Amino acid sequence: MPFVAAGIGYVTKIIAIWMMFNPIQWLGFETRIAGYRVFGWQGIVPRRATFMASIACDTMTRVMV
Repeated sequence: MPFVAAGIGYVTKIIAIWMMFNPIQWLGFETRIAGYRVFGWQGIVPRRATFMASIACDTMTRVMV
């Protein structure tokens, strides 16, 4: 039984990591509710790439200076 649980945990973690980075472009319908696109998916990392880059640059310059 522990092997089944380990296998299920492994597969769900692989899928979760894949969903963070893929797809790069928005996939789905352009339906908007309260200003947000719904009925689709884009990875969280590509969606917030500019925000994450600004945080990384600010952190690096603060640490290096």
